[in-house]
Amino acid sequence: MKKLQLFVILLMVVSFCFISYNINIPTWYAYAYNYVKITQEKPVPCKIKQVQWEKIISPCEDKMNWLTKLKSRKNITYAPKTVVTINEVTNTETYKLKILTFNKEGVKKTIGGDLWLVKIKSTSISFSIHLIDNMDGSYEGDFSTPQAGNYIIDIILQYSLCHGILDPPLDWFKLGNFQGLAQKVQLDEDDFIKTSLPNKYFVVKSNNNFFYPCDYKLPATCTHLNSKYGYWENLEYRDCWEISNHYSEKVKTAVVDTLAKVKLDTLIIYGDSMAKLFYNSISKKPICTNLFTNCTLVYTWAYIKGRYSTEDEDSNSYDGKDFNETIFFRGISDTLNDLPFLSRKNVLVINFGLHQLVNLSWERMKRLFYLFLDFVAKIKIQLGKRTPLIIWKSITEPGQIKAFRTSERFMTTQRAHLWNDFTIHEACKRGLPILHVYHMSASFPKGTYDRCHYHESAFYPAEKALYNYLNNLVET
Repeated sequence: MKKLQLFVILLMVVSFCFISYNINIPTWYAYAYNYVKITQEKPVPCKIKQVQWEKIISPCEDKMNWLTKLKSRKNITYAPKTVVTINEVTNTETYKLKILTFNKEGVKKTIGGDLWLVKIKSTSISFSIHLIDNMDGSYEGDFSTPQAGNYIIDIILQYSLCHGILDPPLDWFKLGNFQGLAQKVQLDEDDFIKTSLPNKYFVVKSNNNFFYPCDYKLPATCTHLNSKYGYWENLEYRDCWEISNHYSEKVKTAVVDTLAKVKLDTLIIYGDSMAKLFYNSISKKPICTNLFTNCTLVYTWAYIKGRYSTEDEDSNSYDGKDFNETIFFRGISDTLNDLPFLSRKNVLVINFGLHQLVNLSWERMKRLFYLFLDFVAKIKIQLGKRTPLIIWKSITEPGQIKAFRTSERFMTTQRAHLWNDFTIHEACKRGLPILHVYHMSASFPKGTYDRCHYHESAFYPAEKALYNYLNNLVET
C-alpha cells in the first residue's frame, strides 16, 4: 500500500513538472529559497497585475497602523552606509538608479519601506523620479535625460520602516479643531530622518531627445488634459505630449458632446490653498477674462473654509468630533446649487486630498473618494445634459519636509504619491477628465517655499493645458 502511495505521489510530481515546463514556468521550484526575486521577474500565473498605486502600498500594506508600527531601530536604514549606483542599460537610452540599504551596524537590509526623494538636475534641466521598492532592501528606478550634459542626482531619505506611509491614530481628527487641524498632542519625531546622501554625478554624452517617462501609454478610456509626466528646462515645462507632438491630437479626441460654440458661463476652482493660488493666477489670465463669463474659488480645508464654521472654530475650537462625510459632500452640493443655472457651460475643477492626508487613514480616504465618484455619478443621472463639466485635478507633491511639525506629520510624499495615483486610476475608470499637476510640482526646480506651497509659476503649464482643453470644447 505504501509503495502505491509513493508511486502516485511521484507520478503527480512528474506530471506537474511536465505541465509547468510546457506552460513556461520552469522556475516554480525556486520559490522556496528566492520567492521575492522570482515572483518579481516571473509573476505567479493567473495573478492579477497590480496597478501603480497598489505597487506603492504593497511593501507597507500590513505596517500602516500607528499603534503597531515597527519601532525597532535595528532595521532603520542608516543613510551614510547607503550604496548608490547608476548604470546605463545596454542598447537603450535609459539609466538604472539603484539604492542598496544597510542598517547602522553595516548589515544589508532585507526589508523595504523607505521613503526616498529623488531629483535629477543639470544647469537647465530638472525632473523627479519615483523608485520601485523591491522589498529586499533595494530600490531602483529607470530614467533617461532629455539632453546630453552633466547631471546631479539629489537623494534624500525621509523615513524608514514604512513610517512615511503610516496612518494617523484613529482619533486624530477628533483631537483637532473643526477642520481636524492643530492637534495639541506631541508625537515622537524619532522616526523622522531627513538625511541627504552625497550628490551623485554622471555625464550623458549624447542622446536622441528620448525622455523615458514619456514612453508610456495612457488608457484609451481616459481623458487627460495634459500628460502625467514631463520635465522643466530653464523654468519652462516640457510636457510629454508636447515632446511627442501629439498633444493637439489628444485634445481633439476629448469627448464632451454638448458645449455650445459660445462663451462659457462659470469656472469653479474647488480645493485647498494650492487651488487658491491656482485661482489667483488664472483669474488674471485669458481663461477667466476671455473664455468664461465668471470665475470663482471655493476654498476648502477638510470642509469649505468658513461656510459651516467660524474663524474661531477653524483655528481654535476643539469639539471632539470626527470627520463628517455629510458636511464634506454638502460643500460640493452647495457649490453647484450656488450656480445661477445649471448647464454644460459651467465647469468645476475639483481637488481634495492634502488636508485628508493630514488626519484620515488610507482606507477611509479610499472610501471617501469612492463616495465622491458615486456622488458625481448621481449628479449626472439627476441633471443629465445640464450636468456641469467636472474635471479632477491631481494633488501637488508636499515637497521636502524642512522641519518636523506635529500638525503635518502625516502629510508625507509617500502618502501623497499613493493618493495621487489611486485617485487618477479610479477617476479615469469613471470617465472624469484629469488635469495632472503632481509630477509637474515634484519636478519644479525651485521646490516649495514652505511645507507644501509652490510659486504660481509651477502651474503655468497646467493653466495652459486647462485653457487649451476648454477652448477646444468651445470651438468644437
